[in-house]
Amino acid sequence: MWIIAEDAPTLHDLSFSNSKYGFIKDGKLKEPVVSFNGKTKDPPLYYLLTFESGTMTLATQSSGFKSLSENLGRLGQHSDPSGGCWPSDSDYDDLFDRKDFDIAGWTLAFPVKIASKEVRSGDDKFDAYIERMSLQAGDFTLAQLLIDMSQSKTLCRTLSSFGAEEWDKETDTVQHNFELFIEDWLTDMKNKDRTVIGVSIKAGNPEDAVTSALLISIITEVNKNAPTFPPTSCDYLVYPWLEPGSSSQPEDGLEENALCLALMTGGTSPPSPVGLPYSGTFVNATENHAGTLCMNSSIFWDKWLLLLVQQLNAVTEIYPTTPYAKANSDGSVAVAPCFYVGYNPDHPDTGDTYFRFTDKMSYGLLYFQCMPYFQWTGSYLESSAEDSSNAGAWLHHIEVKQSGK
Repeated sequence: MWIIAEDAPTLHDLSFSNSKYGFIKDGKLKEPVVSFNGKTKDPPLYYLLTFESGTMTLATQSSGFKSLSENLGRLGQHSDPSGGCWPSDSDYDDLFDRKDFDIAGWTLAFPVKIASKEVRSGDDKFDAYIERMSLQAGDFTLAQLLIDMSQSKTLCRTLSSFGAEEWDKETDTVQHNFELFIEDWLTDMKNKDRTVIGVSIKAGNPEDAVTSALLISIITEVNKNAPTFPPTSCDYLVYPWLEPGSSSQPEDGLEENALCLALMTGGTSPPSPVGLPYSGTFVNATENHAGTLCMNSSIFWDKWLLLLVQQLNAVTEIYPTTPYAKANSDGSVAVAPCFYVGYNPDHPDTGDTYFRFTDKMSYGLLYFQCMPYFQWTGSYLESSAEDSSNAGAWLHHIEVKQSGK
Protein backbone atom coordinates (compact mmCIF):
# COMPACT_ATOMS: atom_id res chain seq x y z
CA MET A 1 0.00 0.00 0.00
CA TRP A 2 2.82 2.43 0.88
CA ILE A 3 4.61 1.69 -2.39
CA ILE A 4 1.58 2.40 -4.61
CA ALA A 5 0.39 5.41 -2.62
CA GLU A 6 1.48 8.07 -5.09
CA ASP A 7 -1.94 9.69 -4.89
CA ALA A 8 -1.98 9.51 -1.08
CA PRO A 9 0.90 11.73 0.03
CA THR A 10 0.01 11.45 3.73
CA LEU A 11 1.67 8.03 3.68
CA HIS A 12 4.91 9.48 2.34
CA ASP A 13 4.90 12.99 3.76
CA LEU A 14 4.14 14.14 7.26
CA SER A 15 3.63 17.64 8.57
CA PHE A 16 1.62 18.09 11.74
CA SER A 17 0.98 20.96 14.10
CA ASN A 18 -0.10 21.15 17.72
CA SER A 19 -0.34 24.87 18.42
CA LYS A 20 0.76 24.44 22.03
CA TYR A 21 3.36 21.70 22.22
CA GLY A 22 5.09 21.17 18.89
CA PHE A 23 5.37 20.77 15.13
CA ILE A 24 6.67 18.25 12.64
CA LYS A 25 7.55 20.13 9.49
CA ASP A 26 8.42 18.75 6.03
CA GLY A 27 8.66 15.18 7.31
CA LYS A 28 9.52 12.53 4.72
CA LEU A 29 8.75 8.94 5.69
CA LYS A 30 10.49 5.76 4.68
CA GLU A 31 8.45 2.62 4.10
CA PRO A 32 6.53 1.79 7.30
CA VAL A 33 7.27 -1.50 9.04
CA VAL A 34 4.96 -3.76 11.05
CA SER A 35 6.63 -5.84 13.76
CA PHE A 36 4.77 -8.73 15.39
CA ASN A 37 4.68 -9.16 19.15
CA GLY A 38 5.64 -12.80 19.54
CA LYS A 39 5.82 -12.85 23.32
CA THR A 40 2.70 -11.43 24.93
CA LYS A 41 0.55 -10.87 21.80
CA ASP A 42 -0.88 -7.84 23.59
CA PRO A 43 -0.61 -5.67 21.66
CA PRO A 44 -0.27 -8.02 18.69
CA LEU A 45 1.68 -5.55 16.52
CA TYR A 46 4.03 -2.60 16.57
CA TYR A 47 3.79 0.00 13.80
CA LEU A 48 7.18 1.62 13.06
CA LEU A 49 7.53 4.90 11.18
CA THR A 50 11.04 5.96 10.18
CA PHE A 51 11.77 9.51 9.02
CA GLU A 52 14.02 10.08 6.06
CA SER A 53 14.12 13.81 6.79
CA GLY A 54 12.21 16.52 8.62
CA THR A 55 12.27 18.92 11.55
CA MET A 56 10.43 18.76 14.86
CA THR A 57 10.01 21.76 17.13
CA LEU A 58 8.98 21.23 20.76
CA ALA A 59 8.10 23.65 23.51
CA THR A 60 10.53 23.59 26.42
CA GLN A 61 8.04 24.89 28.99
CA SER A 62 5.08 22.99 30.41
CA SER A 63 2.83 25.90 29.44
CA GLY A 64 3.78 25.43 25.79
CA PHE A 65 4.67 28.10 23.23
CA LYS A 66 3.86 31.36 25.00
CA SER A 67 3.95 33.69 22.05
CA LEU A 68 2.31 31.16 19.74
CA SER A 69 -0.54 30.19 22.03
CA GLU A 70 -1.17 33.80 23.09
CA ASN A 71 -0.46 35.64 19.82
CA LEU A 72 -1.13 33.10 17.07
CA GLY A 73 -3.54 35.47 15.39
CA ARG A 74 -0.87 38.17 15.16
CA LEU A 75 1.86 35.96 13.71
CA GLY A 76 2.09 35.24 10.00
CA GLN A 77 0.88 31.66 9.38
CA HIS A 78 0.80 29.07 6.66
CA SER A 79 -1.23 25.88 6.71
CA ASP A 80 -0.63 22.28 5.77
CA PRO A 81 -2.98 19.71 4.23
CA SER A 82 -3.02 18.05 7.65
CA GLY A 83 -5.00 21.00 8.94
CA GLY A 84 -2.26 22.34 11.20
CA CYS A 85 -0.78 25.80 11.10
CA TRP A 86 2.40 27.40 12.39
CA PRO A 87 4.33 30.64 12.13
CA SER A 88 5.95 31.54 8.87
CA ASP A 89 9.72 31.11 8.69
CA SER A 90 10.32 34.78 9.47
CA ASP A 91 8.31 34.52 12.69
CA TYR A 92 10.00 31.45 14.14
CA ASP A 93 12.35 33.63 16.16
CA ASP A 94 9.30 35.04 17.95
CA LEU A 95 8.63 31.64 19.50
CA PHE A 96 9.84 31.63 23.08
CA ASP A 97 11.13 28.49 24.79
CA ARG A 98 11.43 26.17 21.82
CA LYS A 99 13.88 23.48 20.73
CA ASP A 100 14.39 22.18 17.20
CA PHE A 101 15.30 18.58 16.32
CA ASP A 102 16.52 17.08 13.07
CA ILE A 103 14.39 13.91 12.95
CA ALA A 104 16.16 12.23 10.01
CA GLY A 105 16.69 8.60 11.02
CA TRP A 106 14.20 8.71 13.89
CA THR A 107 11.95 5.66 14.28
CA LEU A 108 8.69 5.98 16.19
CA ALA A 109 7.07 2.69 17.24
CA PHE A 110 3.44 2.41 18.33
CA PRO A 111 1.59 -0.55 19.88
CA VAL A 112 -1.33 -1.31 17.56
CA LYS A 113 -3.84 -3.90 16.40
CA ILE A 114 -5.09 -4.89 12.97
CA ALA A 115 -8.76 -4.08 12.50
CA SER A 116 -11.27 -3.57 9.73
CA LYS A 117 -14.00 -1.05 9.10
CA GLU A 118 -16.87 -1.86 6.77
CA VAL A 119 -17.56 0.50 3.88
CA ARG A 120 -20.94 0.02 2.21
CA SER A 121 -22.39 1.10 -1.10
CA GLY A 122 -23.57 4.70 -0.95
CA ASP A 123 -20.56 5.85 1.05
CA ASP A 124 -18.32 8.29 -0.82
CA LYS A 125 -15.31 6.16 0.16
CA PHE A 126 -16.95 3.09 -1.38
CA ASP A 127 -17.34 4.79 -4.75
CA ALA A 128 -13.78 6.12 -4.61
CA TYR A 129 -12.33 2.69 -3.77
CA ILE A 130 -14.14 0.71 -6.48
CA GLU A 131 -13.18 3.34 -9.05
CA ARG A 132 -9.55 3.07 -8.03
CA MET A 133 -9.75 -0.75 -8.07
CA SER A 134 -11.50 -0.72 -11.49
CA LEU A 135 -14.45 -2.72 -10.15
CA GLN A 136 -18.13 -2.63 -10.96
CA ALA A 137 -20.84 -2.32 -8.35
CA GLY A 138 -22.20 -5.63 -7.08
CA ASP A 139 -23.49 -7.56 -4.10
CA PHE A 140 -20.49 -6.93 -1.89
CA THR A 141 -19.11 -4.54 0.68
CA LEU A 142 -15.59 -3.26 1.22
CA ALA A 143 -13.58 -3.36 4.40
CA GLN A 144 -10.78 -0.97 5.21
CA LEU A 145 -7.84 -2.87 6.63
CA LEU A 146 -6.31 -0.49 9.11
CA ILE A 147 -3.82 -0.08 11.88
CA ASP A 148 -5.98 0.27 14.99
CA MET A 149 -4.41 2.98 17.14
CA SER A 150 -7.43 3.34 19.41
CA GLN A 151 -5.42 2.04 22.37
CA SER A 152 -2.20 3.81 21.38
CA LYS A 153 -1.61 6.82 23.57
CA THR A 154 2.13 7.00 23.35
CA LEU A 155 5.25 5.40 21.90
CA CYS A 156 6.82 2.04 22.54
CA ARG A 157 10.13 3.37 23.85
CA THR A 158 11.85 -0.03 23.54
CA LEU A 159 11.48 -0.13 19.75
CA SER A 160 11.70 3.63 19.13
CA SER A 161 15.00 5.33 18.37
CA PHE A 162 16.00 8.98 18.05
CA GLY A 163 18.95 9.03 15.69
CA ALA A 164 21.92 10.89 17.13
CA GLU A 165 19.82 12.46 19.89
CA GLU A 166 20.37 11.19 23.43
CA TRP A 167 16.69 11.36 24.21
CA ASP A 168 16.97 10.12 27.78
CA LYS A 169 19.05 13.21 28.57
CA GLU A 170 16.31 15.63 27.48
CA THR A 171 14.48 17.48 30.23
CA ASP A 172 11.35 15.96 31.71
CA THR A 173 9.33 18.88 30.32
CA VAL A 174 10.53 18.35 26.74
CA GLN A 175 9.84 14.62 26.99
CA HIS A 176 6.39 15.28 28.46
CA ASN A 177 5.53 17.81 25.74
CA PHE A 178 6.70 15.27 23.19
CA GLU A 179 4.32 12.67 24.65
CA LEU A 180 1.42 15.17 24.52
CA PHE A 181 2.31 16.08 20.97
CA ILE A 182 2.41 12.40 19.92
CA GLU A 183 -0.95 11.75 21.59
CA ASP A 184 -2.53 14.60 19.63
CA TRP A 185 -0.90 13.38 16.43
CA LEU A 186 -2.24 9.83 16.94
CA THR A 187 -5.74 11.23 17.42
CA ASP A 188 -5.40 13.14 14.15
CA MET A 189 -4.16 10.01 12.36
CA LYS A 190 -7.20 8.04 13.55
CA ASN A 191 -9.73 10.75 12.74
CA LYS A 192 -8.49 11.24 9.18
CA ASP A 193 -8.15 7.57 8.16
CA ARG A 194 -4.39 7.87 7.78
CA THR A 195 -3.91 4.44 9.30
CA VAL A 196 -5.70 2.62 6.45
CA ILE A 197 -3.21 0.17 4.93
CA GLY A 198 -5.45 -1.64 2.47
CA VAL A 199 -8.96 -2.50 1.32
CA SER A 200 -10.49 -5.97 1.18
CA ILE A 201 -13.65 -7.24 -0.50
CA LYS A 202 -16.37 -9.01 1.46
CA ALA A 203 -19.15 -10.94 -0.26
CA GLY A 204 -22.69 -9.87 0.50
CA ASN A 205 -25.00 -12.84 -0.06
CA PRO A 206 -22.70 -15.90 -0.18
CA GLU A 207 -25.14 -17.75 -2.43
CA ASP A 208 -25.26 -14.95 -4.99
CA ALA A 209 -21.67 -13.76 -4.67
CA VAL A 210 -20.36 -15.79 -7.60
CA THR A 211 -22.89 -14.16 -9.93
CA SER A 212 -22.32 -10.64 -8.66
CA ALA A 213 -20.94 -8.11 -11.12
CA LEU A 214 -17.73 -7.91 -9.11
CA LEU A 215 -16.87 -11.58 -9.35
CA ILE A 216 -18.08 -11.89 -12.92
CA SER A 217 -15.68 -9.12 -13.92
CA ILE A 218 -12.80 -10.84 -12.15
CA ILE A 219 -13.57 -14.37 -13.35
CA THR A 220 -14.62 -13.89 -16.96
CA GLU A 221 -12.10 -11.21 -17.89
CA VAL A 222 -9.13 -13.12 -16.50
CA ASN A 223 -10.07 -16.80 -16.48
CA LYS A 224 -13.60 -18.11 -16.50
CA ASN A 225 -12.46 -21.27 -14.70
CA ALA A 226 -10.54 -19.43 -11.97
CA PRO A 227 -11.47 -20.42 -8.41
CA THR A 228 -13.43 -17.87 -6.42
CA PHE A 229 -13.91 -18.13 -2.68
CA PRO A 230 -15.43 -14.79 -1.60
CA PRO A 231 -14.65 -14.17 2.09
CA THR A 232 -17.62 -13.55 4.38
CA SER A 233 -15.55 -12.89 7.52
CA CYS A 234 -11.94 -12.26 8.46
CA ASP A 235 -10.05 -12.57 11.75
CA TYR A 236 -6.47 -11.47 12.42
CA LEU A 237 -4.00 -13.11 14.77
CA VAL A 238 -0.23 -13.22 15.24
CA TYR A 239 1.39 -16.65 15.01
CA PRO A 240 4.88 -16.57 16.58
CA TRP A 241 7.68 -18.53 14.96
CA LEU A 242 8.24 -21.97 16.45
CA GLU A 243 11.76 -23.26 15.83
CA PRO A 244 11.46 -26.78 14.34
CA GLY A 245 12.67 -29.39 16.80
CA SER A 246 13.34 -26.80 19.49
CA SER A 247 11.58 -25.69 22.66
CA SER A 248 12.71 -22.08 22.28
CA GLN A 249 10.19 -19.44 23.27
CA PRO A 250 8.69 -17.02 20.74
CA GLU A 251 10.47 -13.69 20.43
CA ASP A 252 9.59 -10.19 19.27
CA GLY A 253 10.85 -8.80 16.01
CA LEU A 254 11.70 -12.07 14.30
CA GLU A 255 11.35 -12.05 10.54
CA GLU A 256 9.50 -15.36 10.77
CA ASN A 257 6.66 -14.22 13.03
CA ALA A 258 3.52 -14.32 10.89
CA LEU A 259 0.23 -12.49 10.74
CA CYS A 260 -2.59 -14.88 9.90
CA LEU A 261 -5.75 -13.75 8.17
CA ALA A 262 -8.37 -16.43 8.85
CA LEU A 263 -10.86 -16.01 6.02
CA MET A 264 -14.20 -17.83 6.17
CA THR A 265 -16.32 -18.34 3.08
CA GLY A 266 -19.93 -19.31 2.48
CA GLY A 267 -21.08 -17.65 5.70
CA THR A 268 -19.27 -20.22 7.88
CA SER A 269 -18.71 -19.09 11.47
CA PRO A 270 -15.05 -18.36 12.34
CA PRO A 271 -13.24 -20.25 15.12
CA SER A 272 -14.07 -19.07 18.62
CA PRO A 273 -11.95 -18.03 20.38
CA VAL A 274 -9.88 -16.64 17.52
CA GLY A 275 -6.82 -18.68 16.68
CA LEU A 276 -5.95 -22.05 15.20
CA PRO A 277 -3.67 -24.72 16.70
CA TYR A 278 -0.48 -25.10 14.72
CA SER A 279 2.94 -26.69 14.72
CA GLY A 280 5.70 -25.86 12.32
CA THR A 281 6.45 -22.68 10.44
CA PHE A 282 4.47 -20.44 8.14
CA VAL A 283 7.40 -18.37 6.85
CA ASN A 284 11.16 -18.73 6.60
CA ALA A 285 13.17 -15.59 5.87
CA THR A 286 16.42 -17.47 5.17
CA GLU A 287 14.78 -19.47 2.38
CA ASN A 288 12.80 -16.53 0.98
CA HIS A 289 9.58 -18.27 2.01
CA ALA A 290 7.47 -15.18 2.58
CA GLY A 291 4.12 -16.75 3.35
CA THR A 292 1.83 -19.76 3.33
CA LEU A 293 -1.67 -20.24 2.01
CA CYS A 294 -3.61 -22.95 3.84
CA MET A 295 -7.03 -23.96 2.54
CA ASN A 296 -9.58 -26.46 3.76
CA SER A 297 -9.38 -29.33 1.28
CA SER A 298 -13.16 -29.67 1.07
CA ILE A 299 -13.40 -26.08 -0.18
CA PHE A 300 -10.76 -26.61 -2.85
CA TRP A 301 -11.92 -30.02 -4.04
CA ASP A 302 -15.65 -30.28 -3.33
CA LYS A 303 -16.65 -26.68 -4.00
CA TRP A 304 -14.45 -25.99 -6.99
CA LEU A 305 -12.07 -28.40 -8.69
CA LEU A 306 -14.17 -31.56 -8.67
CA LEU A 307 -17.20 -29.64 -9.89
CA LEU A 308 -15.05 -28.29 -12.69
CA VAL A 309 -13.42 -31.53 -13.79
CA GLN A 310 -16.63 -33.55 -13.59
CA GLN A 311 -17.34 -32.04 -17.01
CA LEU A 312 -14.64 -34.46 -18.18
CA ASN A 313 -16.84 -37.33 -17.06
CA ALA A 314 -19.79 -35.97 -19.00
CA VAL A 315 -17.94 -35.52 -22.29
CA THR A 316 -16.19 -38.91 -22.12
CA GLU A 317 -19.12 -41.04 -20.99
CA ILE A 318 -19.99 -43.98 -23.21
CA TYR A 319 -23.77 -44.39 -23.11
CA PRO A 320 -24.97 -47.72 -24.59
CA THR A 321 -28.25 -47.90 -26.46
CA THR A 322 -30.17 -50.79 -28.04
CA PRO A 323 -27.66 -52.92 -29.97
CA TYR A 324 -27.96 -53.14 -33.71
CA ALA A 325 -29.39 -56.49 -34.89
CA LYS A 326 -30.42 -57.55 -38.39
CA ALA A 327 -31.40 -60.92 -39.79
CA ASN A 328 -29.74 -61.78 -43.09
CA SER A 329 -31.40 -63.70 -45.91
CA ASP A 330 -29.07 -66.63 -45.41
CA GLY A 331 -30.32 -67.05 -41.86
CA SER A 332 -27.37 -65.36 -40.15
CA VAL A 333 -27.71 -62.37 -37.84
CA ALA A 334 -25.61 -59.18 -37.92
CA VAL A 335 -25.18 -57.56 -34.50
CA ALA A 336 -23.19 -54.52 -33.30
CA PRO A 337 -23.11 -52.41 -30.15
CA CYS A 338 -24.60 -48.90 -30.34
CA PHE A 339 -23.70 -46.10 -27.98
CA TYR A 340 -23.32 -42.36 -27.53
CA VAL A 341 -20.04 -40.72 -26.53
CA GLY A 342 -20.38 -37.58 -24.44
CA TYR A 343 -24.17 -37.59 -24.37
CA ASN A 344 -26.54 -39.07 -21.83
CA PRO A 345 -30.24 -38.42 -22.54
CA ASP A 346 -31.09 -39.18 -18.91
CA HIS A 347 -28.51 -36.70 -17.57
CA PRO A 348 -27.99 -33.91 -20.12
CA ASP A 349 -26.61 -31.43 -17.55
CA THR A 350 -22.86 -31.74 -16.93
CA GLY A 351 -23.40 -30.32 -13.44
CA ASP A 352 -25.60 -33.28 -12.48
CA THR A 353 -24.42 -35.15 -9.37
CA TYR A 354 -24.51 -38.27 -11.55
CA PHE A 355 -21.13 -37.22 -12.95
CA ARG A 356 -19.58 -36.32 -9.60
CA PHE A 357 -16.29 -37.74 -8.34
CA THR A 358 -16.21 -39.49 -4.97
CA ASP A 359 -13.13 -39.70 -2.76
CA LYS A 360 -11.42 -42.98 -1.99
CA MET A 361 -8.27 -44.07 -0.20
CA SER A 362 -5.84 -46.57 -1.70
CA TYR A 363 -2.24 -47.32 -0.75
CA GLY A 364 -2.11 -44.20 1.40
CA LEU A 365 -3.13 -41.96 -1.50
CA LEU A 366 -6.31 -39.97 -1.75
CA TYR A 367 -7.92 -40.33 -5.13
CA PHE A 368 -11.25 -39.39 -6.62
CA GLN A 369 -13.18 -41.89 -8.69
CA CYS A 370 -16.26 -41.38 -10.80
CA MET A 371 -18.79 -44.17 -11.10
CA PRO A 372 -20.56 -46.11 -12.55
CA TYR A 373 -18.41 -48.22 -14.83
CA PHE A 374 -19.33 -51.04 -17.18
CA GLN A 375 -17.73 -54.05 -18.80
CA TRP A 376 -18.80 -56.45 -21.52
CA THR A 377 -19.05 -60.02 -20.24
CA GLY A 378 -19.98 -62.53 -22.87
CA SER A 379 -23.14 -61.27 -24.51
CA TYR A 380 -24.37 -58.79 -21.92
CA LEU A 381 -23.40 -55.44 -20.38
CA GLU A 382 -22.60 -55.43 -16.67
CA SER A 383 -23.10 -52.10 -14.91
CA SER A 384 -22.31 -50.93 -11.41
CA ALA A 385 -25.34 -48.64 -11.37
CA GLU A 386 -28.20 -50.45 -9.70
CA ASP A 387 -30.87 -47.91 -10.70
CA SER A 388 -30.42 -48.36 -14.43
CA SER A 389 -29.70 -51.29 -16.69
CA ASN A 390 -28.74 -48.83 -19.39
CA ALA A 391 -25.99 -47.02 -17.45
CA GLY A 392 -23.24 -45.00 -19.04
CA ALA A 393 -19.63 -45.90 -18.53
CA TRP A 394 -16.35 -44.20 -17.67
CA LEU A 395 -13.61 -44.62 -15.12
CA HIS A 396 -11.38 -41.67 -14.21
CA HIS A 397 -9.04 -41.36 -11.27
CA ILE A 398 -7.44 -38.28 -9.72
CA GLU A 399 -4.61 -39.09 -7.32
CA VAL A 400 -3.56 -36.60 -4.64
CA LYS A 401 -0.21 -36.95 -2.92
CA GLN A 402 -0.32 -36.17 0.78
CA SER A 403 2.48 -33.97 2.13
CA GLY A 404 2.37 -35.49 5.59
CA LYS A 405 2.88 -32.08 7.18
